[in-house]
Amino acid sequence: MTPNLGQGANQALEDAVALADALRYSAAGELELALRRYEDERRPRANEVVRASWRVGQVMQLQASWACALRDALLRTSKARALQLEQLQRLASARRGQPKVALSAS
Repeated sequence: MTPNLGQGANQALEDAVALADALRYSAAGELELALRRYEDERRPRANEVVRASWRVGQVMQLQASWACALRDALLRTSKARALQLEQLQRLASARRGQPKVALSAS
């Protein structure tokens, strides 16, 4: 996972909670099944964060001056702010199936 969203520690916490849940709700002797459930639950969310972090890194680490100027101008638009809020809401949702966290544009 690239560091562009600062999500490494957060993902570790989500992993810990998901693993604890998987182990708590598994029957004795079903460790392999519990670990598979944990992996199945975490993979989509972790992959989403990895992809989002990579995309942010690609945009924020541009080096050509014209590309940086274009990026900066686009990021100042209201459409970009709305997209940023949408992305933050996806990332702020603790786990799949949890309600989205309400964020405002203020």
